Amino acid sequence: MSENNEKRKKASGPFFFVPGENNKFRFVDNGDGLNPRYVDRAELQSVIAAENPAHNKLLHGFVTNYRDFKSAKRAVELRSFPVVVRNFSFKGRLPKCGGAVLMTGAAALRVRTKILKDMGEEEANHLLMAESEAARSLGLSTIPSISPEEFTAYAELPFVVECRNFYNYYHFTTESLIYLQMYRDFGMSGPIHFVTGGAGELKPYIERAVEDFYPDLFDRIQFLTGSTSYKEAIIPFTTNHLYHFSTAAMLADIEEEAGFSNKLKNGDLRPATIDNYRNIFRNSRDEYIRLHRDAVLTRTFHDESAKLVYVSRKPGAARDRAIVGEDLLLEMLGRYGFKTVLFEEMTPIQQASLVNSADVLISAHGAGFANMLYGKPGAHFIELSHLQTARHRFGDFNMHASASGVFYTHFFADHSIGEDDAVPNLHHEGHAGIALSQLAIDRLELMIVNLTDKESTKTFFTRVGALRKRQDHAAVISLITSDRLRSSACPNALTTLAETYVHAGDIPSAINTYVHLLKIVPYRADLWVAVAKLAAASGDDSAVAWAEAEAEVYKRARWMRWCRTETGAISIMG
Repeated sequence: MSENNEKRKKASGPFFFVPGENNKFRFVDNGDGLNPRYVDRAELQSVIAAENPAHNKLLHGFVTNYRDFKSAKRAVELRSFPVVVRNFSFKGRLPKCGGAVLMTGAAALRVRTKILKDMGEEEANHLLMAESEAARSLGLSTIPSISPEEFTAYAELPFVVECRNFYNYYHFTTESLIYLQMYRDFGMSGPIHFVTGGAGELKPYIERAVEDFYPDLFDRIQFLTGSTSYKEAIIPFTTNHLYHFSTAAMLADIEEEAGFSNKLKNGDLRPATIDNYRNIFRNSRDEYIRLHRDAVLTRTFHDESAKLVYVSRKPGAARDRAIVGEDLLLEMLGRYGFKTVLFEEMTPIQQASLVNSADVLISAHGAGFANMLYGKPGAHFIELSHLQTARHRFGDFNMHASASGVFYTHFFADHSIGEDDAVPNLHHEGHAGIALSQLAIDRLELMIVNLTDKESTKTFFTRVGALRKRQDHAAVISLITSDRLRSSACPNALTTLAETYVHAGDIPSAINTYVHLLKIVPYRADLWVAVAKLAAASGDDSAVAWAEAEAEVYKRARWMRWCRTETGAISIMG
């Protein structure tokens, strides 16, 4: 730590506030205590349809790494509660209690970002690690609390909720709006202050979300930008970052109970590293995500026309993250009766109602996917994205999928910008648009067929099976190749077709079919072996070497073969 910061610390005390160290921070204890619950994890699936060979390989590695090192068997539902704070302020994006920075919720990540920028990475991380370790060394077993009955004397204090900004629907809904249900649950009656240090105007749809979902509270709310301070106030507090500042004496270990995929032992996530913070974030949710969802669904209505939904974007919206190939996508979706909507033209309650009515919803990655929170259990939400999104935004909506119980599929296609294998730089080039190839659209169509018309799939393969039993190779080949969709995108049909070509003695067609098939299932080691054997028999040594090299590249992703779902997507957690 620099000499200047060392002097500052000695003069003013710890940089970070430690809950439990004094009476400036008292939580309302309704009898549930501090410890988390363990709930069903998000049902995450993936389809890797990127045609760029380098990106395709990287995406298979990315999903495999997530499964092996960054996931958990159960989601951690973190407790949240109102806290009465004294000498609370919000200045320069730093929430402070008694002059020390308070780490809670999503604000904690913004605090990290700010101090990294202000101090530099090494000094900021040293400060955070040193002070969190010092807090744990105190061995505190509890936080000062007040009972719900005692809390009535404080109910008229301002309820202060920090916001990233007043224009991003995802951040506002997920990190701030949800706490209006806390205000209701604990019988508060004072003014409600949404505060932000972010730039940008208050967007009408943010106000409308409050009015639609919490009409009884709308008149009590003020949106405040800039610095604020309170002698005494109430804030919502979630225990995600408290984990790094406490021991099991206060907050129980979560690693073994949640079953983290990298076999973490209890206490391994206690150090306040950014990797540990993100590991918890990806595999947890605030309990008020669920409680907010429950409250909103009491106000939604059923939309019978919204069983199959595609959410598009207005031209020019969201930094013009256009979808290349959307005209072909819309044509395909239209054949199956999908309803195309624009969230920009709908009120928040209309969006929530539509989402809760949908059996299948498809859309590009974006803030509107926060509405997945209102999906009905068992529905399928398919998010169109790419490698850039995977690297920077994967996991942002896990909590929404976990709370709603939907199947959440990451459908990875290609970037709409960039001429080489480089991944577009998010910070310099912004969010890249999505490019859908014809094969990607075919694979998406097959998913839809598998979800909405299972009988046709059953009938098709019954016919194929009967012809194979009679060893009528010509008829099998004719049946499969005459089916445009399955001969393009169905692994089972293509495997049968390749094998039938071999039986018929048409080796070049067999090899071509296997090569096309391996664009869809490159993790199938047995198929690479088949290509190598056929190429060797044909005397094509270069093809043999290519097949063996590609098989090695995809070796770590072989688990995917055993985790295919009935839709064709891969269940990431098996």
